[in-house]
Amino acid sequence: MHRILRALMMTFGVGLIKSYRRLSIDLLKIQAAMAYVKGVQTMRRWWIGALLLASVLLFLAAGFVIIHVGFFLWVPWAPATKGVILLCLGLIYMGLALAVIFKLCSEKAWMEGSQANKLIEQATRKS
Repeated sequence: MHRILRALMMTFGVGLIKSYRRLSIDLLKIQAAMAYVKGVQTMRRWWIGALLLASVLLFLAAGFVIIHVGFFLWVPWAPATKGVILLCLGLIYMGLALAVIFKLCSEKAWMEGSQANKLIEQATRKS
């Protein structure tokens, strides 16, 4: 009798463990699918943002060029003076653009933007 009861308990225990394992795997699959969908959503938002940014920058650059061409056709300065002014403006614009690019591409900006700094803080925080 004791053996039969023990065998029944073992069978029940093994069945319970298999059921728990199956449920755990199902939950893990659901969580993985949710993470994948969230990743796709994030990449989609980044892609749309990049396209919009590229469009805006293209229109901004075209307007910028048209303004300078119009201005330099309008002013009655000597060609040498116009050349020096264009050279100075080009250097200033290039310097500003490089400063913005360096700022946006810095590791600190990306750590803050992706919130990886918070993740690292949480992982290294002592409980």
